[in-house]
Amino acid sequence: MLRHLLILCLVLQAAAGEAPATPQQAAIQQAMEAARKLDRERKPEPALAAALAALPAYDAAAAAKVKWSWSDLDHLRWASAVARKVKRPDDAALLADKLLALAGEDKGWISGARTDLAMARALQGRAAEADAIYIELIAAGNDDAQLNRALLLLRELDHRDEGLKLFEQALGNEKIAGWRRYNEAYDEARRQRELGDIATAERLYGLIQTMPAKADEQAKRSPAALVELGAIAEGRGDAAKAKQFYAKALAGEGADAGTRVRARNALEAIAYFE
Repeated sequence: MLRHLLILCLVLQAAAGEAPATPQQAAIQQAMEAARKLDRERKPEPALAAALAALPAYDAAAAAKVKWSWSDLDHLRWASAVARKVKRPDDAALLADKLLALAGEDKGWISGARTDLAMARALQGRAAEADAIYIELIAAGNDDAQLNRALLLLRELDHRDEGLKLFEQALGNEKIAGWRRYNEAYDEARRQRELGDIATAERLYGLIQTMPAKADEQAKRSPAALVELGAIAEGRGDAAKAKQFYAKALAGEGADAGTRVRARNALEAIAYFE
């Protein structure tokens, strides 16, 4: 049965125009696809266990000096992310180290493995080590490391001023995916507001209006930030300014239904008490 499965994997890869896999790689693919299936079924703990059980297959393939495929190595990055998601930092670090050992001289995979290792170190409470890795990655031209380090400085190392400066620089870096910059900007603005730093929250919500991004993405993301700016203005007792923000949010074509409801309700509430 296993022999037939391995043959099938080889045939499918050949049909897809890929170089035929070795038996060791076929075993890796079988194990890791089964692990990913568990994750898609929202069973991350069993998925991680299945991925960890595949590591001996990686060792066997390495001993056979196979030429790694993209998917072979990507499975390790995925598994490390699952380990972080379920708060298993030691396993996340183990998987990152495994990828680093197999990456050879490939700068892309080395950078990815180092990024995963830094994230694992942060979860392990070894923030200073994570910071050192991010500094190396930034020096090597890894743009995402700029945002990762900013968040580490802000949330783990309590280096607020340095972290905010780097964070705002990262928000303007178009080489970092727009969706990620928007998500982190919202999260950090919300966090600063909860900490009582209204001025910083207001500045970050304002940056969401101006940071470089595709026009359709800007149109989609800006209205929610305008509603938050309106709420901040209301909290200061500036109803006129709040109305401007709420009206602008409603005027935006990209606003989702929830944002429109919030803005409309807020305007009605202000009108009622005027």
